[in-house]
Formats: sequence, C-alpha cells, structure tokens
Amino acid sequence: MKPIVIAGYVRSPFHFAKKGALAGVRPDDLAAEVVKALVQRTGADPATIEDLLMGNAFPEAEQGFNIARLVGLMAGLPISVAGATLNRFCGSSMQSIHSAAGAIQMDAGEAFICAGVESMSRVPMTGFNPMPNPAFYKTNPGAYMGMGDTAENVARRWQITRADQEAFAVTSHQKAASAQAAGKFNGEIVGIHVASRRFLAKLGLEVPGGMVNFVGQLALGIVIKPQQSFFHGFYLLDVFWSGCRFMTLPRKRAGCRRPFRCSPGRSL
Repeated sequence: MKPIVIAGYVRSPFHFAKKGALAGVRPDDLAAEVVKALVQRTGADPATIEDLLMGNAFPEAEQGFNIARLVGLMAGLPISVAGATLNRFCGSSMQSIHSAAGAIQMDAGEAFICAGVESMSRVPMTGFNPMPNPAFYKTNPGAYMGMGDTAENVARRWQITRADQEAFAVTSHQKAASAQAAGKFNGEIVGIHVASRRFLAKLGLEVPGGMVNFVGQLALGIVIKPQQSFFHGFYLLDVFWSGCRFMTLPRKRAGCRRPFRCSPGRSL
C-alpha cells in the first residue's frame, strides 16, 4: 500500500461555548483562518491540493451550505480545490482523514486538507429544528442515543465510578494546564482575529488555575438519571469548541523515507 503522511497540523484555541473569547466568531470565518495558516505553514502549493474534506456534526445555519467548499474559497484556495462536508457526528473529522487516505491510495489525488469545525456557540446540539423519525422509538430507540446515554453504558460495562470520572477529569485538565504553561501548544495554535484584535491570550484551554485542583466532593448535578453516574462538571466537563486542520499526502512527496521518521509529517 502507498505510505501516507500527515504533513502539518494546526488548530484554533479551545474556549467555552457560551462565554469564551471566540463565542462571537462565525465557524466559517474561524475555519478559514486556520486553513489559511495550515497552507502557509506547510508551504504547500494551493494549486496541488485536490480537496478540502471538513467534518461537521450539525451542518446547518452558519455551518451549512457545504461549509467545506465555502471555507476553501474564504481561505483563498483556488477554485479548482474541491470541498466536501462529512458527517459522522463525533467522528466526522476523523472520517475526513480516513477518506483522504483512501483517495490517495487509489490515486484520486495527492494532497488533501482534512479538517473539522463545530461551533457549539453558534449552532446548538441537535441543531435548530431536530425532527427525529417517530418510527425509531418503536423499532430502534438506540438510533438517536445521545452521548450521555453512551457514557452511562460505558461506565456500567467497565464499572467506572463517579469518583473515577472526577479524578480523570481533574488529572486531564492538570496535564493540559501544565502543557499550556510550558508552551507545548504554541506551535499548533492559530491566532484568531476577534473585534479588530488577534486572540492569542490563554492559548489552549480557558481554564482558571483553581479549577484544576481536586476538591473532594463536587456539588455537581446528575444530568441523565439519579441512579446513574454521569454528571455535568461545570469547568471540568463544560462544552468547548475548536477547529483543527491536517494536510495528508503520499510519504514520497513529503520527502519521507521511513514511517514516523519523516520531516515534515508522520505516517498514518
């Protein structure tokens, strides 16, 4: 099989959905800035890019109208670069990478931008007008299973307690805060223009330092069922959103001779 590499990766800063610094930014505007930065940082010739594949779970409103195609045009890509929006809910962005890798394997292109964008600030969970088919309530109620129910199934099957979840959440944020303080994210985060200024403060996660300390028992409400364990963790499990972009291309074109030892990029 033809070896394929990721030639570059960038993303926007994470932030809180309702009160974060990017809550007023349209998802297509944010995505366009990140795509433009990806092309600049990789030094790729835009004319050689075959397609921009963009994952999106709720492609409507400001995320609608085939946002992948629109973002490509907004980012200044040539009109010859196609755009396709992919929907596999939480796996949408990952699907863009798989689809690009498959296309390269079958010689349907050599360079692809694999992206994902989701604005929990601008488009609510399930969209603005959800209309589930009532037939599924009788024949297959699991077809519309939400992430909360999925979390409960995982917790029950693997016996993950609420204390385990709290400890994992706190540890995760502690690691993120440490990495952020050490500048580990600086090379991958793209500054976003907000109200005539460039948002570069609090790169990574907007999490107050006091919230990454474990506080024994947290007064957090149960959001699924009282007898179940999943909970809303305020700062620990608040809703974030961000946009990220990869560029995939054959290893030979990237100047790589062996997997995981190439520059730029890593093998898929």
